[in-house]
Order: sequence, then C-alpha cells, then structure tokens
Amino acid sequence: MNYVQECCCLGIGVTGLFPEAFESDEAHLSSFSCVARLPDYEALETYLPLDGKIFNEEVRIAKGEGKRINYNFPIEFQHFGKFNPCSYNQAERRNAVELAKKHIDNAANADSKVIVLTSGPDTDPENREDILKLFTEYITEICDYSKQFDIDLIIETIERHRFKKLLLGPTAECVDYVLKLRNEGLTNLFVMVDTAHSPLMEENPIAALQEVARIGIRHIHIGNAILNEADKDYGHTHPALGVQNGCNDIDHLNLIIGELFRLGYLAQEQTKSNKPLLSLEMLKYPGTSWDTSAHLAYEKVNGIMKTFLN
Repeated sequence: MNYVQECCCLGIGVTGLFPEAFESDEAHLSSFSCVARLPDYEALETYLPLDGKIFNEEVRIAKGEGKRINYNFPIEFQHFGKFNPCSYNQAERRNAVELAKKHIDNAANADSKVIVLTSGPDTDPENREDILKLFTEYITEICDYSKQFDIDLIIETIERHRFKKLLLGPTAECVDYVLKLRNEGLTNLFVMVDTAHSPLMEENPIAALQEVARIGIRHIHIGNAILNEADKDYGHTHPALGVQNGCNDIDHLNLIIGELFRLGYLAQEQTKSNKPLLSLEMLKYPGTSWDTSAHLAYEKVNGIMKTFLN
C-alpha cells in the first residue's frame, strides 16, 4: 500500500540519480525523461533548461506522467562569477537577477508553485552584513517578481564554514532573516531544511525543523551526508540513505517524519491539490541502477509512514 501518498507529495531529485544531467540540456532531457517514469514519486526536484524546445518537451513529459515540478534553481548562483548574487560587482548581481527571472518564468510556465534556491557564496566573511544587504536587494526583487505567478521562494540553508561555504548558513539565523523580510512584505519567502546539510552544518535536524516551523514549513528535502573528507562522496553530494559511512538512514527518517507529524506538517488524508511537499535528494546506491535505487529509498519512506498511520 502507498502510505506516502496519503500524507504528502513525495518527490525525488533528477540530477542526483543522473549527475550527467548537468553536462548539457540534451543530457538533462534524457535524464528527466527517465526519472519522470518512476511510479512511486509524484514530483520531480529539478531546474528546467532555458532552451525553449527542450523545456517544452520536459513539461510535456511531466504532464503526461502526472508529475509536478518542484523547481530548483541551478548551481550558477552558488559560485563566484557572473551570476553571483552576493558580488560587490553590480553587473554580476544584475546578471543574477535576470537569470533568476528567466528561471521563475520557467517555473511559472511549468505550473510550479515553489522554487528552492540558495544564497550566493560567502563573498566577504569579514563584512558579511554588507554582503547580506546586497543579497537582500536581489532576493527582494525576485520575490516581488515571483508573486505575480503565485510562486513561493524557499531558501535552502547550506553549510557556511566548509564545502559549499554559502552566505546563508545556520538555520536559526536564516529564519530570523526571512522573518524580518516577511515583516517588510516578502510574504512568499520561506526557509528549507535539507537534512543532508544538517550534519555538514553541525546542526540537529529536529531543532532545525522546529526553527523553520516558526515561520511555517513549506517544503523539506531529506538526504544523507558523509563527513569523511577522504570519501569520494564527502560533502554536498547527497549519497543515498544508509550507505556506508553516511550519517542518515532509517532511524533518521523515523525522527524526521515523526517530527513532521508532531508539528502538523504531515497528516493523514491530505487533499491531492494541497499535499505537503517532501522530497528525496540522492545518488544511486553503489552497484545499483537508478530506478532500483529510487524504489529502495521509497520503500524506506513508505515503511516509516506506515508506522505513523497504523
């Protein structure tokens, strides 16, 4: 029995199962068409290519398979360079705004109602408040732009002190920041908890969920992390739940899902059009196909859901 579908809209990341999707728009289309066929998942976590022909084909595939798109901004915004929203260079910040608007248009045309994004890099740690003001100009403009499409923006907290080293890191700090902007009119701005990042951020994921609940949970990513820097899957690679040397598996799922029920985010018999969002971001299990990996992960989530519904 599909206990998951009684409680949430379960999604899965495209580029985790197919990292080659990053290599070209054509590779993204090929990967997208595979993941869209997975029977157990109602949503796909991904960006969509800006190439109009490929975009239209992916939207056609998603609709044909009955999948919703939980839009995720691509990684260009996370790096130093021409699309850095945390840059001292005004032209680079403007580039970031214009690229963000193109992806918001994509999301709207794909009928997405959420966009997951991050801050830019921690450009100048000694003058972080100055950089935060620059980022605030960016997030304010794109939040205002997305309102016309009834799209919510969800900032994903990312480790600041290692690996990705992005501006907005600690969850409590990010919640306070978003709460301040909410009070200034950015009512469509939220905070994402991604449990793959909790170990990297040295945070308790339950405490992080409780922090985010102060402003309302809009979407959750569940994942895994490896903290050994010598491991090939160290850091922001999202290894599958339960892999060797990983931090998260069944016990983690049980805690997270249990807390989401306790907080009222998950509940039985949700309406199809308004089910809460919950997605897995994961690589394939070692030595296992992408579709078998997705099914194994689904069975773990479904098994945990069963314990809370019986």
